[in-house]
Amino acid sequence: MYRPKYVLRGTIASLLSWFYNLPTSAHALYGARTQLGPIHIRHHVKPVCDYFPRPGGFMRSRRRDPDHVQEYRLTRTVRRKSIMRLANLVIVTLLASSAPTLAQTAPPSPPPEARNNAMAYVKAVTTGDLYEINSSQIALQRSQDADVRQFASRLIDDHKKTLAKTMEAAAKSGLKPSPPLLDDGFTASINELQTASAADFDRLYLGQQIPAHRAAFGLSSYYANAGDDPTLRRSAKKRSNPINRHLSAANKLSKRILGK
Repeated sequence: MYRPKYVLRGTIASLLSWFYNLPTSAHALYGARTQLGPIHIRHHVKPVCDYFPRPGGFMRSRRRDPDHVQEYRLTRTVRRKSIMRLANLVIVTLLASSAPTLAQTAPPSPPPEARNNAMAYVKAVTTGDLYEINSSQIALQRSQDADVRQFASRLIDDHKKTLAKTMEAAAKSGLKPSPPLLDDGFTASINELQTASAADFDRLYLGQQIPAHRAAFGLSSYYANAGDDPTLRRSAKKRSNPINRHLSAANKLSKRILGK
């Protein structure tokens, strides 16, 4: 059974091979003297049109000596590969032009020092928790999809818990972090959600949540292994599980929303 992408690629390749003005000889593609494996392309390689029909033309018969057979096989292979490369380029261009728009203002990534520095880690994860809470509160008000609202409600509850537990672990370690505040990058993401149209809101919201949770999961996993504070390392290990569940749920929702 043929897969759709191969059928599409084959169809485009057929159209290109029929209408597109490709180089007509192996000499034009690779030069007068090129060594390709056991076959030496000589200057007298005949045009591909001598072996392939053109619109309004017909298959021309050629003398079946060994040189012509080798040239026919080589030029046919070169032409086929060129056509398939063009077909792949056309497919990629079509897919890129038809892809739906996701978040234009992705939440900022945590700073590199947060991977092993306790204070930087606490600031990064608590700021991320605050962003998740605020953005999900907007989703509760603006989303018209019941599953998205349920997902947002779960994020609010879970990130309130992880925020409180992280601040508690920081206090046990003797740290006194200030309450989290959203910086300019997170504020821009929040503003994007507030000004998004109703039709685009779910796509933008999920388009922000997926990279934000990927970054949060990577940071917690890294600090759990390489962090400089034992108490916060244990806290980071516990954070990873709910973040991973959120990421899986966001990916599933995104596939369904984008498929509409």
